[in-house]
Amino acid sequence: MGNPNVEKTKIRADWKNDLRICEMGGKSQKAQRRSRARNQIGNIKPNMKEQLRFYYYSNSLVRHCVNFFTRILRPEARPPCGHLVTYREENVSGPLQRDEALFLLGLVKVIRPQTVVEFGFHYGHSSFNFLQALDPDSRLYSYDIADTAAEIAKRCFCGRRNFHFFHKSQDAFLPSDVEGRKIDLVLIDAAHIIDINKRTFTAILPALAPNAIICVHDTGTWSKSRMGPIQQEAAKCRPDDWISQDEFQHVRDEREFVNWIVKDHPFHAVHFHSLRCIRNGITILQRNTPLVTRMA
Repeated sequence: MGNPNVEKTKIRADWKNDLRICEMGGKSQKAQRRSRARNQIGNIKPNMKEQLRFYYYSNSLVRHCVNFFTRILRPEARPPCGHLVTYREENVSGPLQRDEALFLLGLVKVIRPQTVVEFGFHYGHSSFNFLQALDPDSRLYSYDIADTAAEIAKRCFCGRRNFHFFHKSQDAFLPSDVEGRKIDLVLIDAAHIIDINKRTFTAILPALAPNAIICVHDTGTWSKSRMGPIQQEAAKCRPDDWISQDEFQHVRDEREFVNWIVKDHPFHAVHFHSLRCIRNGITILQRNTPLVTRMA
C-alpha cells in the first residue's frame, strides 16, 4: 500500500485541477467532477460516524459507555434478554438451555407470531422467554400435565392477558383451545414419547398457519468428550442410545418423531445441533412451500 498522506495530497491536487478544468467545461461537467473528487477524499478521510463506529467496535470501554447511556435514553431499544442470565447452559438435561432460549427469543422477534403454542411448561422458563419477545397483541398457549406446572402458571403468570395455561396432555389439544386462531409457532418439549408426539402433530396440523414453524426440542446429540456428570449418568443408563463412539442421542424419540414428519408429511427440517458443547438441540420444521415471486 502507498503512503496515505501522499495519496491524500495527490487527490486534493487532482481535485483542484479538476475544478480549474471545470470552469472551462460547463456547469454540469463541473458538478460531476466535484462529486467524483469529494468521493475520492471521503474514501481516505472517514467522517465522524465512521470514526465513532471504529471506536465502538475496537474499544470495550466505549461500548459499555454507549450501551449504558442507550439503555437510559432509549429504553425501547434495549433487547428483552436480561432474564437469560438466570438460565443455565451446560448442566441442563431437560429445559431450554440459555443459548437455545436466546435463539427462540430472536426467532420470535424476527417472525412476530400472533399465536404461539407451547407443549411443556415445566417451570415456566420457555413461557417467560416467549412473553418477553411477543408483541402485546399476540397470545401464548401453554400445556403441561404436572401439578407443579399448573401452580407456577397460576401464581406467576395469572396477570398476563396474553397467556393461557391448559392443565392437560399435549395430545388433548383442541382448536377451540386457541379460540380458532391459526398457530404461527409451536414448541414441542413435553412428553418425549413418539406416539404422543404423533398424535399431537395430527391434532395441531389443521390449526397451523400456512407458514407455521414447529420447533422440536431435544433432537441433538452429546459428544462424549463434552459430557459432564449429568450427561454421563444418562448415557450410562441407556447404552443403546449411542449412535457412534462419540455421539449419544439423549432423546431418541424426538429424533424419530422429526424423521417421521419429514418422511410422511410435506415438511422440511433444519437442525440446530453442535458437538462443540453440550447442546440439547432444536429442530425447526416448516411446510415445503416455494417462495412466491409473481402476482397470482
